[in-house]
Amino acid sequence: MGNPPFARWHADHDQVRLDTFEAAAAFGETVVNTTAGEQSLTALHAGGAANLNGKV
Repeated sequence: MGNPPFARWHADHDQVRLDTFEAAAAFGETVVNTTAGEQSLTALHAGGAANLNGKV
């Protein structure tokens, strides 16, 4: 589709960080769940209740 492979794109955008759901939930002040509907609860559970508590 004209897009570069992810590894090449990521090499050019090293400020973009990939992390686990748990680490992302712990880090973020606001959490936006954009996972597919059937995987949303799995992703939220992986984030951890303590990491999501009190966040938007």
